[in-house]
Amino acid sequence: AVNTGRGKSDDASIIIEDEIPENSELYINDLSCNNSDPEFTMVNNNNGPVCFLTGATPNESGLSLNFASLKDTNDNIWFAKADKDFSYEPDDTTDYDAAIRFIRIKLDGELNNQAKGSTDEPKFGLTYKVMLN
Repeated sequence: AVNTGRGKSDDASIIIEDEIPENSELYINDLSCNNSDPEFTMVNNNNGPVCFLTGATPNESGLSLNFASLKDTNDNIWFAKADKDFSYEPDDTTDYDAAIRFIRIKLDGELNNQAKGSTDEPKFGLTYKVMLN
């Protein structure tokens, strides 16, 4: 996502929710995060099932992702089955969890704005992995 406007987001107000298709399973172990895009900087590598990237200087997003563990209800990645109850705790004995139908990711911080007269574009990216059945 890119912010080309002058406004900032409110603190911790960016929440991304995505549906995991029924014919797929979400990878829930530590995802190996690699970045080959010079416009981004890897923020967390091998830290859970989601990779977080921020814009490379001078396009930093101002955001961060807090993840502790699959069972931690105080971090910022949640999972839900078809009922969209985001209190579901994945089965951490496997690499993939077929029961997960939704993932919700909340980013900490404010998405930086584009300074007046600047061509900077604050940006961030998120990646997760699914296996198709």
